[in-house]
Amino acid sequence: MLAHSQRKYMSTKLVQGKNCLASNEFPKGIGFSPDQTRLATLTYFGASSLWKTPTGEPVAHPLPHGPPVSGVLFSPDGALLLTFSSDGTARLWHAADGRPMFGPLNHSDAIKHAFFDPQGRWVITVAGMTLHQWDTRTGRRIGTPWVHPNPIDEAHLSADGRRLLVLTSRGGWFWDTAAGRLVNGPFGASSANFIKCVLQHDAARAVLADVLGGVQVWDPERGERLGEPLQFGDEVLGILATRDGSHLIGFTRAAQILVWYVPEAQLPIPSWFADLAEAFAGAGLGPEGRLETVPFTRRWTVCRSVATLRPEGFYGRWAAWFSAPGSRRPVLPTVDRTVHQEADRLAQFNTFPTLLHAAHLCPTNNRILLGLAVRLREEAPARSAPHLARLADWLTARQSSR
Repeated sequence: MLAHSQRKYMSTKLVQGKNCLASNEFPKGIGFSPDQTRLATLTYFGASSLWKTPTGEPVAHPLPHGPPVSGVLFSPDGALLLTFSSDGTARLWHAADGRPMFGPLNHSDAIKHAFFDPQGRWVITVAGMTLHQWDTRTGRRIGTPWVHPNPIDEAHLSADGRRLLVLTSRGGWFWDTAAGRLVNGPFGASSANFIKCVLQHDAARAVLADVLGGVQVWDPERGERLGEPLQFGDEVLGILATRDGSHLIGFTRAAQILVWYVPEAQLPIPSWFADLAEAFAGAGLGPEGRLETVPFTRRWTVCRSVATLRPEGFYGRWAAWFSAPGSRRPVLPTVDRTVHQEADRLAQFNTFPTLLHAAHLCPTNNRILLGLAVRLREEAPARSAPHLARLADWLTARQSSR
């Protein structure tokens, strides 16, 4: 709870509603130890402190780091606390009593991020264009620094600590933390200016977002892009991946939260999937490896057989979605809402972005198109875009003529 008049903050719920912590500076960040016995606090003036929980007694208030601290981080077992600052200094402390483990870990640039491995044996610090790996038992550097050609904007460590994704404006860099070697990089379109990244839980996919709202999904191990870029429509301020990697959630500067379905196809791929692809393409490879036309009767037979598959497993659900009639087809293979139901749900928000999305789903729905016309007229002056007003007039006239 922050009391602006006294410049104090305190925890009010650590022990049955009692006030446990107090500081004379504005809070900037806090961190609980994994065992929940310690709390580290950081103020806007760069002071860091260590407290006992749930009693609120100070262990070290403040920690004698020296220069103003910009970040605090507990080791996975809660035994260590790392503090780091913009002057390039990092220090490790015993979380039990706040004693320093050894001297400072010095860097030539400001430290932006830090990561402990799952066992707490080493810590990686991100400073300027360089990654540094340190032994937490001795404070000595492990190997040589890992240097990049551009300043590092973001970094993400895999859950097992074996892989590290680093983002610079040039793209992504994928590191093997055990060997200290570059696995791949840079990957990403050379013309894109990347600003955000996220690493899937198992490190199987890396997601890079550029300043224009384009989001690319990559296989970082092979350096291959998986599909075409997703278009979020505006600068992405934050991006997350679900634990199973099936969905991406992004928050844009236009105050929109977008969810994308990005499943990973499972292996092996059933034979009927290839038959269906050839049926829709109207051509396939013959016995001699030559391109041949697929007869209409064959195409019809394949589509009918796919429609009879049981909706079980990844490909079974996909087949059911693909074969469903337009009026009953779900928005995605993983949800129950039909396309029409989803369009109606979006239209109820009655905003320009949701009505535009609803119109893309159901471009013949008169109610949605008329609602979109109203919003287009409102948006035209705000965006200094007279063409939006003309589009609104066209939509209104089109619906009136029906």
